[in-house]
Amino acid sequence: MITSFTAFMAFSPSAWYDDYAINQKMTHFVKNKTNLPPLFLSVANEQGMGVTELVDVLNTQAPKPWQVGFSTFPNETHYSTAMPAILSGLAFLAPGYYTDLDPLLEIKTYQEVFDHFEAKKSQWAGFRFEWMQSYNLIKYLFISKQTDKIDEILIDANKRFPESYSELCIGFAKGFIKKQQPKVALKVLNSAAKEGINCADWHQQISLSYTGLGKTDLAKKHKLASWEFWELKR
Repeated sequence: MITSFTAFMAFSPSAWYDDYAINQKMTHFVKNKTNLPPLFLSVANEQGMGVTELVDVLNTQAPKPWQVGFSTFPNETHYSTAMPAILSGLAFLAPGYYTDLDPLLEIKTYQEVFDHFEAKKSQWAGFRFEWMQSYNLIKYLFISKQTDKIDEILIDANKRFPESYSELCIGFAKGFIKKQQPKVALKVLNSAAKEGINCADWHQQISLSYTGLGKTDLAKKHKLASWEFWELKR
């Protein structure tokens, strides 16, 4: 490893410092280097910062391939550029992190969908399913009529995305509950019980599943507001 950092972002950096010494230092640093971490640079409506000159150096001296991005924000000042620059930098480092339902529906099988998401792990930010992406995935499975393969899908999901498995199960359960299939929802949730037991949303979906099955006593045991759950967990 060249550095312990996996990516760099610099917004309106003072590349002019020490008579633009960064240009020579960067030229020396990148020489004969491979697998350099991604770098995103930006500059606001400032003169003499030396950022564009640094970018010119990188364009001529940097090894290929090296993921280097550069954006200008002419309507921002040195003091207001941070927020748009952060958003632009993150979009550069993790392009297409979220995939909406319509593009998913163009993919024929859940295996190919998993391939699509697994490919995102190679990005700087890696990839983990969050709640909306998980819920969109179960909608895809219902619309594409693949929910009959749920056992197979869960095995594959746990193998490919173990760090996201409980979140996926919660998202899947929400879909089955909405489709009035509480028995399947409960089965899905129980497969992630080891991690889910520490999640308020998991308990909420368990409660809704039991309610759908008419088991109100069991439902009450899991029906806690999130703040109550975390308070009791202390």
